[in-house]
Amino acid sequence: MARDTETAAIIDGVLKVIATSGALGCLVVAPNAAQIGGAILNRLEKRSRTRNSQGLVKYMSAQGLVTYRLLSDGDYEITITEKGKKRLKKSEFDRLAVKHQEKWDGKWRLVLFDVPEVRHKSRRAFSYKLQLLGFYQLQKSAWIIPYPCEKEVELIRQVFEVKPQDVILTEVTSLNCENLLRRHFQLV
Repeated sequence: MARDTETAAIIDGVLKVIATSGALGCLVVAPNAAQIGGAILNRLEKRSRTRNSQGLVKYMSAQGLVTYRLLSDGDYEITITEKGKKRLKKSEFDRLAVKHQEKWDGKWRLVLFDVPEVRHKSRRAFSYKLQLLGFYQLQKSAWIIPYPCEKEVELIRQVFEVKPQDVILTEVTSLNCENLLRRHFQLV
């Protein structure tokens, strides 16, 4: 893994730890805590890990991804910023995938959307992301997949700033084109 890719992965991991650590997106860590840099920093000796963790926090602060302050006991209080939250959401979006079930539950997930013409870029981007995730296009604004996908569709909706009332996600158990869909998704 290239150094820049490695650093980006560490930063994204740290942002995820901070975001999931509490409602405020705040984390208190000892300066030598391995958790701050993830598995890569775990491999370093303690002194190196401390130096790299401190450098990472300072770098992330300089990038505007977090704010930090040194507490009286030597620990750091690290808080994720709005810019950090946006980066985290983009990172999650880039890695987004619909998980395939081992055994199909017999339900089709149908996504219908009606994005106004003034938001045509959002509409095209929304469709394109559904296509990338493996959805099948039934009609211009109707896409279908046989796997649970509520969280994924919601994240796509948020990223492209599509209003909740403009997207419908429903489950159906039978369709007149079911044989075609079963072949397409290899559910035969």
